[in-house]
Amino acid sequence: MEGKIVWKDKTHFTAINRGIESHLDASPDFGGQNMGPTPKELVLNGIAGCSGLDIVSILTKMRAMPKEFWIDINADKTTTTPSYFKSVNVIYRFKDDNVDVEKIKKAVNLSMTKYCGVSFMILKTCPITYEIDVNGKIIHKDQACFDLP
Repeated sequence: MEGKIVWKDKTHFTAINRGIESHLDASPDFGGQNMGPTPKELVLNGIAGCSGLDIVSILTKMRAMPKEFWIDINADKTTTTPSYFKSVNVIYRFKDDNVDVEKIKKAVNLSMTKYCGVSFMILKTCPITYEIDVNGKIIHKDQACFDLP
């Protein structure tokens, strides 16, 4: 795995991975131009994206993919220098009239205890809690925990 970050101007950079370009920037509070997510926002996106890919794969194999699925994620940061995540919370949201709640719980729990490598890495520095929302109702809350060496 490799990447390249190219400075464009001010605090705007272009990231290049496998020939695909994306942008990152500081927030306007720190002189940014809103040309892309901040590096810490990209870390949050990495957690949600990695876990989301796990869940789609698992639910597809179970033939239980709902009509709608999205992930909300947020982090509390320290006020120190450097600033880092104190905690992360992930909310998995599913919408479908015929959703299989037990399969959804199983898929999310597998991602947050066995498969999501980004969550595993971030857990080395801060706790990650998660919630499962099905059709607007929280049905499960837990904390990510990997039993790996």
